[in-house]
Amino acid sequence: AMTEVFVREGAKVLAVDISGAEQEVAAELGPAVVPFNADVSQEDQIEAMFARALEAFGKVDGLVNVAATLASRSGEVTLEEYERLTAVNLRGVLLCCKHAVRAMVAGGGGAIVNISTVGALNTEDRAPIAYSAAKAGVNSITKSFAVQYGPQGIRVNAIASGITFTDWNRAQMPPEIVKELSEKAAMGRAGEPE
Repeated sequence: AMTEVFVREGAKVLAVDISGAEQEVAAELGPAVVPFNADVSQEDQIEAMFARALEAFGKVDGLVNVAATLASRSGEVTLEEYERLTAVNLRGVLLCCKHAVRAMVAGGGGAIVNISTVGALNTEDRAPIAYSAAKAGVNSITKSFAVQYGPQGIRVNAIASGITFTDWNRAQMPPEIVKELSEKAAMGRAGEPE
């Protein structure tokens, strides 16, 4: 959905995913979209991602960190769950911001948007503890990058969304949970990715 908006507004986009879906998005949206497969928990793949963006477009004006992993809700956090959730949801965001800032400073500025969650702002009993903690870290990373790099023309913000009808949520989330989470939302409904 974000790629569609960027393309509609005239941007060129490096569509990055680990699943292979980036190929479909590029094929559907045309030559303004360059697909790139990467695991954002791996710094070497993030470096390669930004190198590809610079090669394709000459500079980087924006970054949206929307990659995420989730786990089943459990009161007890396992080390394996913590490692898996923080690798993408926290470390990946930090490293993507790091490499984006390098490219943006060289290009004269830019904008970063990190997708967080309302579960990082308030307690959400449906969100896994490690997920909420990682996303709270994203909020902190966002503020730190904003303060440090704002004077260099880089704007950094977070969107702390509630339940959103992503493809995954539509396919995986039981209707009763969608209903419960939608009723908690400020507008009394789930959001759409657009």
